[in-house]
Amino acid sequence: MGFKFHYNQVLCLLFLFLYADFEVNPTVICNPKESLALLQFNNTNAFNLTVSTYPKEVCTPQTLSWVEGTDCCFWKGVTCDNVTGNVIGLDLSSSCLSGTILDNNTLFQLSHLQWHNLDYNFFEVSPMSSVFGLLRDLTHLNLSTSGFSGLVPSEISHLSKLVSLDLSDNLQSRSLRFEPQNFALLVQNLTKLSVFCLTGVDMSLVSPVLLSNLSSSISTLSLDDTTMHGKTPANVFRLPNLHILRLSYNSDLTGFFPQSNWSSPLRLLDLSYTSFKGQIPHSIGNLKFLEGIFLSNCSFTGPIPASFGNLTQLTALCLDENALTGQVPSSISKLEQLTHIQLSWNSLAGQIPNFGNLSKLTFLSLSRNNFSGPLPYHVSRLPYLTDIDLSHNFLSGKVPPELFSLPSLESLVLSDNTFSAPIDQFEPSNSLSDVDLSNNKISGLIPSSMFKLEKLTSLDLSSNNFSGTLQLDILLQPTYLQQISLSYNSLLSLSSNNRVKNTSSILKSFEMSSCNISEFPSNLRTLENLLYLDLSNNNICGRILKSE
Repeated sequence: MGFKFHYNQVLCLLFLFLYADFEVNPTVICNPKESLALLQFNNTNAFNLTVSTYPKEVCTPQTLSWVEGTDCCFWKGVTCDNVTGNVIGLDLSSSCLSGTILDNNTLFQLSHLQWHNLDYNFFEVSPMSSVFGLLRDLTHLNLSTSGFSGLVPSEISHLSKLVSLDLSDNLQSRSLRFEPQNFALLVQNLTKLSVFCLTGVDMSLVSPVLLSNLSSSISTLSLDDTTMHGKTPANVFRLPNLHILRLSYNSDLTGFFPQSNWSSPLRLLDLSYTSFKGQIPHSIGNLKFLEGIFLSNCSFTGPIPASFGNLTQLTALCLDENALTGQVPSSISKLEQLTHIQLSWNSLAGQIPNFGNLSKLTFLSLSRNNFSGPLPYHVSRLPYLTDIDLSHNFLSGKVPPELFSLPSLESLVLSDNTFSAPIDQFEPSNSLSDVDLSNNKISGLIPSSMFKLEKLTSLDLSSNNFSGTLQLDILLQPTYLQQISLSYNSLLSLSSNNRVKNTSSILKSFEMSSCNISEFPSNLRTLENLLYLDLSNNNICGRILKSE
């Protein structure tokens, strides 16, 4: 199970057109030749402005504002030099453009362009033209998610002034590809490159060794889902200006962290779903600017370093699906900026630390480990928690009733533990929609407040030791509830008012196997939305009356 936090979804949104900072000089007129080139581009039959791009809801045909006889410096998406009137910036992102960009396209006549953005259009798998390499003044080039295909031309390496290059294919079709020679030329010649985004580009033939030649000016490197494979050189982690490193979703990409003297201005580190391995070094605590660490589904082993407590800016810690061992260091409880903790599917043991100081925490997943002992009371005092998953551990004692009152909590999963004490009545939350306490040893009555959770859609209390009699009419009252599982609570029984019809209930699944029921609950006959019913292994006898 891999949790994709917001950082994991962030694309290379670092290609910034700061048009708002430019004030057009009203005395400067657009270069006539360049104005004509823009109009010819707009009028060409190769483009169909009625064809929406992806995503459709943000498609805005900016070129509709381009009118012959008006100054192009005032057209949408166009930025001119305040002295010469030359077009230096062109932002046509999400402009509903489609067709094919050929080598003779008039866009390539804009020889003074410094910023060029064509992202989120659809050029019908148009080959990426080598003529882009003639726009020698370019500092920012963004062709992401625009349908370009084929080999990235080696002429791109001629753009020696490039500071930002984004060729990401966020539709994950891998239409663009690099070969070793053109990638080597690019990293050799683009010495000023700071933002380098290739998410979804096919780099299966490119050796990670070539990453050693990247410019020291690199601040953002995104190579997610490129099918790159092999061993990543450790010096990539030591690039002196690197702020964002994303290598995720390259399952055959491997490597190790630097084991000593590791310092870096890194703010985001994402190696999720790769084959990186070894121990997480103590020196990771030197990365004082880190805000997000995503190492989900890798092959890291050994303990979690206590030095994580030094990362005071950290908001997301995702180390799930590794082979980490030992206890969770208490130092993590000092990271007051944390909003997400995901340590599930490891071999962590001991008691769950006191996370009471993590007042901003929204997501806590520690499932499928070897945690034992009681659930710390302080967890139930974290006001912004929306998801708690502590399933498949050895937690015992009492489920704090305050958990069911957390004002933001939407999902509570404590299944497959050894909780045994009865659950006290509680003040029902207005947000809780999913409760799973199955496969524990919880005894006593099911608190009536459990059925007063207004937004509850799924309730699983199966395989416990609950006892007493439940009023079926309360269970089936019109609510959001769609799934109820009470099976394998051998002393549980039902009572109902057979005169009450529950046709307004949206319940779809009702399970009460092995609960010592002696009579078929006639109220169930009126549930028009019920799709699954399990009353097996009970003591029901006699006739089941037909619904009226």
